[in-house]
Amino acid sequence: MVLYRILLANTPTIGDGLVSVVRIQMKTTNKEIRYVNYGLANSYSNRIEMHKDLLLPKYSKLHGRLLAHELAHSDKAISWEDIIMDMRIDPQAFSFMVTRPETWCDFSPVWIRGGNWTMDWNLIIFYGFTAILAGLFTIFTRRYI
Repeated sequence: MVLYRILLANTPTIGDGLVSVVRIQMKTTNKEIRYVNYGLANSYSNRIEMHKDLLLPKYSKLHGRLLAHELAHSDKAISWEDIIMDMRIDPQAFSFMVTRPETWCDFSPVWIRGGNWTMDWNLIIFYGFTAILAGLFTIFTRRYI
């Protein structure tokens, strides 16, 4: 279990884009939390980005679960533990994403943020594995049709 302490750098406000900055002090690293207008929650080596609407009081429990989930991720580019962890679906997170199209970018394995290309290798591996399974299923079931 990772112990962490959240320090508010300034009071969170809704609607300012990259709004508030929160520092998380962990055993070996500091991660900044940025509240953004896109995606649900993503972990990077130096920061965690979370959707700004997660600051609304009705999503406080979801915010806590997503923050714990992102903190549990490793900082490795590719990790089986991270892939398996991301396959668990939180029903409240799914309903949050369905009602906000700006969060759908989390389903894309490649995107541009801040002028930089970002690739989610775990998602690329998952999509590749799924495509291989679908191809094998198609090949082996074709002879029975």
